[in-house]
Amino acid sequence: MSNKSYSLKKVLLCTLAEIELFGWVSSKDAQLEMKQSTADRVKMHIDHPKSMETKLRRQELIDTAKAKGIDLFDSKFEQEVNEVIEWAKNLQLQDSRSTSFAKFVAEPYDNVIRGIAYEGSVTSRKFGFACSMLQSYRLAQKRQNQAGSNFIGVVGDIISGTANVINIKAMVCTDTKKTYRRSQSIQRKTWLVILSTNENNVIKWWANSQPTFNVGDRVSFAGKIKKHDDFKGYKSTVINYAKIKKV
Repeated sequence: MSNKSYSLKKVLLCTLAEIELFGWVSSKDAQLEMKQSTADRVKMHIDHPKSMETKLRRQELIDTAKAKGIDLFDSKFEQEVNEVIEWAKNLQLQDSRSTSFAKFVAEPYDNVIRGIAYEGSVTSRKFGFACSMLQSYRLAQKRQNQAGSNFIGVVGDIISGTANVINIKAMVCTDTKKTYRRSQSIQRKTWLVILSTNENNVIKWWANSQPTFNVGDRVSFAGKIKKHDDFKGYKSTVINYAKIKKV
């Protein structure tokens, strides 16, 4: 397979359009949900601009943008792409653990996208990395904004209020069911919902069915505090028995 080269800026602009209208779909989520990943769709747009499938997808983009009132040619999108590239250039190089078996160890993610940003172009082999840069940048900005997040209440409290949906991630969990003779592993799909309150406090909830709201929606919530999480300084409150609906 030829290692074709693509303009990084063009790849990021196409990725941004897909994310703005249809959300980010990672390769892992695409496998779980049996649909195309964002990177695959972007590559199709660029590699096969005249194919019938691409033309139909392009029309879908235009119709969806019109319905949502989004101007894909707004200068703010190009500005964000430029910010992504500069952000990636300023990432710190990670230790690649140079050892006798280093050739078998994958290069750290930050190093890969930093190199792509400096090159200004990306090859076919690293196309997925380039597409993921925008999502990684946005998540980094969210984490920075969440640095001031504090715990809410105490475990066992019932809390309620309004918040913004900042992330929804589909995942597969494995439960172990034990019987008298053997243990059986059962897989089930779940969704991690992350909310941010007016005070920038983060709330997490594991949903057993696909949420009826989307990232960016304003929702009302009520639930019981299950525990408090502190991951690398990012504090969040985990709730269960939750009722969340769009407002």
